[in-house]
Amino acid sequence: MASVAPMTGRTVLAAAIAVAGIAFGSAAGATAPPDDSTPSAPADDTHTGGVVGAWNVVMIGSEDVSALGAFVEFTDDGEVQGFGGVNSFHGPYTEGDGSVEFGAVAATLMAGPEPAMQAEQALLNVLSGVQPVAIADDVLIVGSGDGAVELHRITPAGADSIVTINGTVTYRERIALPPDAVVIVQVNDVSVADAPAVLLAETTIVPTHQVPIPYAIAVSTSAFEAGHTYSLSIRISVGDQLLFVSDESLPVTSEPAVQTTDVVLVSAGS
Repeated sequence: MASVAPMTGRTVLAAAIAVAGIAFGSAAGATAPPDDSTPSAPADDTHTGGVVGAWNVVMIGSEDVSALGAFVEFTDDGEVQGFGGVNSFHGPYTEGDGSVEFGAVAATLMAGPEPAMQAEQALLNVLSGVQPVAIADDVLIVGSGDGAVELHRITPAGADSIVTINGTVTYRERIALPPDAVVIVQVNDVSVADAPAVLLAETTIVPTHQVPIPYAIAVSTSAFEAGHTYSLSIRISVGDQLLFVSDESLPVTSEPAVQTTDVVLVSAGS
């Protein structure tokens, strides 16, 4: 496997997502599973460092949303970007002393399960206007009260930024997916012809509904090498049985930071 920063990993988007108990991985795999014990929100006077870096969204208010797969990245040039569980988003921000002021945050317009959409909207509501922030160790709290968002750091401050590839997965056949089907999304280095691809990042999604299924995967910019060719690969399987697979070139590049690719899979038996 190619050398990558901590952003590479494997995500499972839990099938039983519910806002009253919501069940977007290393996201891109970019997120890592949270610790079993969720730390409580630090007091306002614990602000000890900047927000720059990438963060898993772990709690929204009192609800555990760690399996939603959402993450937020604050870049050092004043851009906030990420994945809310259904849609990707980006916009400007300015960090102050114990606060962050968000500019207009734009998001893609894909639809998803209602509970995931509600959780995503709650996250986007916090990424608006001037919000108090508190940082203790690798825990960031944005907002206050019942709508506060708790995030856990997944990229050290000042580390490489990430490239997020998102979109939808579907197929043309008029058949329903089995309940135990999973969607596996990969980014591979395919530079060497007639040689096995080198895996950069992988995320596994347990669908909560039939196609189209939204996906997102993130790769650290340090994983990309000049002169190499990278491609997105998506398949749907049940256990060892391959059902659908991508059969066309789906290029991935080191920029822009957010890339959208809607993918139509073909039957593995065709």
